[in-house]
Amino acid sequence: MLRFIILVASITAALSAFSSGPISGVSGAPGEFDCTLCHTSFALNSGTATFGLLAPATLANSLNMVTLGASFVNSSAPRHGFQLTVRTSAGAFQGGWMPNNPPAPAPPTVQVNSANWVNHTFAGTSPPTAWSAGWLPPLPLPAGPIQVYAAGNQGNGDFSPANDYIYTASATIYQASLVGNPIFPLGSTQFLALTAEGQAGAAYAIAMATDPTPTNLGGPFVLPLNALDPLVEFAWSLPTVFQNFIGTLDSLGQGFATILVPNGPPSLSGAQVHFAAATVSPFGVVSEVSSRLTITLQ
Repeated sequence: MLRFIILVASITAALSAFSSGPISGVSGAPGEFDCTLCHTSFALNSGTATFGLLAPATLANSLNMVTLGASFVNSSAPRHGFQLTVRTSAGAFQGGWMPNNPPAPAPPTVQVNSANWVNHTFAGTSPPTAWSAGWLPPLPLPAGPIQVYAAGNQGNGDFSPANDYIYTASATIYQASLVGNPIFPLGSTQFLALTAEGQAGAAYAIAMATDPTPTNLGGPFVLPLNALDPLVEFAWSLPTVFQNFIGTLDSLGQGFATILVPNGPPSLSGAQVHFAAATVSPFGVVSEVSSRLTITLQ
């Protein structure tokens, strides 16, 4: 009987510990487990709730802290949990966490786990559940996009691993940004601004495509559109219409392009076009890729 009581006490303590935060390494990142390691009742991402990430599309400045987080919506479950991690494109961990918790005396809802992950506390499992933490990019930050991975637990509140739905989500943070108006009226003049911190003086090329299928340019550099799309060569062949689509970044790591949008035909209205850019080092190799800008012709 004593052994039985000790066993029950041990199981109860373990379940309580998991309610206060999962073990490390269950964020769903490549090479890691996710929460189905213990919560095995349902297939991954088979529930009806929405588990999403809070992450910027680009790093505006590598010296600034970035807010990252996760949340559940469309869920009436009594308990939720999460774990989130940041990796370079090569898979290296990137720590530097500062959980965004409510001021005392309210208990913290987010905690750092083994330096490389953030996850919920017990106080952070009660809905409405949205968690966030500040992430300070380490210096120097490796080239290429940054990857964010998270796993979420939609728990039924019985403090057991049974009958809980598990979700995963991921996001990409680019170190170069390409921005412009999301709507291109036919017959208008439009501008694109490329910013790539740390790439001052580098050559750049802006690609235009209707196909958003990513293209691996080598190593960590994945251009977020199809580099073989016919529109890429088409734009580069008309430098008077697609101005400065190929050029050199200035001393601030910036480049600016102009597009003389054709005035018709009307059938173009509603069409979507994607833009993304790559920078090239003096050695002739890709040194950074930008986020994708999607516009609609109108």
